[in-house]
Amino acid sequence: LLACGTTHAPAEPSAAPHAVDAPAAPPPPATDAPPAADTNAGKAPAAGGEPSGPDTWTIGIVDVPGKDGGLPAQVAAVRVATHEGFERIVLEFKGNDVPGHHLEYIDRPARACASGEALTIEGDGLLLIQVKPASAHDDAGASTTPRESTPALANVREVERSCDFEGIVAYVVGVGSPNPFRVFELTEPARLVVDIKR
Repeated sequence: LLACGTTHAPAEPSAAPHAVDAPAAPPPPATDAPPAADTNAGKAPAAGGEPSGPDTWTIGIVDVPGKDGGLPAQVAAVRVATHEGFERIVLEFKGNDVPGHHLEYIDRPARACASGEALTIEGDGLLLIQVKPASAHDDAGASTTPRESTPALANVREVERSCDFEGIVAYVVGVGSPNPFRVFELTEPARLVVDIKR
């Protein structure tokens, strides 16, 4: 799978990391830290994918199907923060469910899904995060999150939305090194958490 491009709002200013993404003492249930007993740790991936969960690091493909007949989940926020030993990207959704997701390191160039235009993204490696069914715009077509951010962390250099088209939303994460990553889901609100080792 290649990254895809947005057809909606123009680029918006970078968003600063959200306070709940900062390292802290034991967080309340709604933070982005994994719960003590994560219910997704044993979730079976689609054929060809790696397992997902807070205890599973991989450099392979993670492919978790969405619910059959599910409505598109709207991306409400994208946050990036640094933690001890890894950097975290959080996609937060409106509604109760995290949509299906596909993650893998991809070759350059990443491309916009509608136009096929090559994207210039900082870093030596590119991690694709694709969610579906999903949207990153409201009913009026206005973007619900910034199109790109450049957190310039130790490994994560840039996060750019490359697709918001026909029920597919994709972000490409530019990293200094394509290190192992892990993926898990959190609830209240629904979030997809992606950690990348430094």
